[in-house]
Amino acid sequence: MPTPIFLLLSGSLLFITTVLLMVLMQERKNGQLLRDLRDREARFDLISFQMRELLTIVRWNSEMLIGHEFGKLEVSQLEIAEKIDTAVRDAVTLLQNYTGSGRK
Repeated sequence: MPTPIFLLLSGSLLFITTVLLMVLMQERKNGQLLRDLRDREARFDLISFQMRELLTIVRWNSEMLIGHEFGKLEVSQLEIAEKIDTAVRDAVTLLQNYTGSGRK
């Protein structure tokens, strides 16, 4: 029959082993979650950069329209070009504010 000290030590060893296994499993999960988060952030940064690039092209062209570089515009056409320019500027600002990016 095992002695009480042997039972106490065996139980303590089992408890410590179980806790260590649980900690290791949680560390693996945390590591995977961190890698997933970094991957998502990298994809979002790439997408937001591409969006800013496209919006900048639209804005550049709308500024050229407003500046009559393609010829004289009617008043209604000029108003639409100004609305486009304002909307694109706001969208770029929103992206910059959300991503913390200073690029335009």
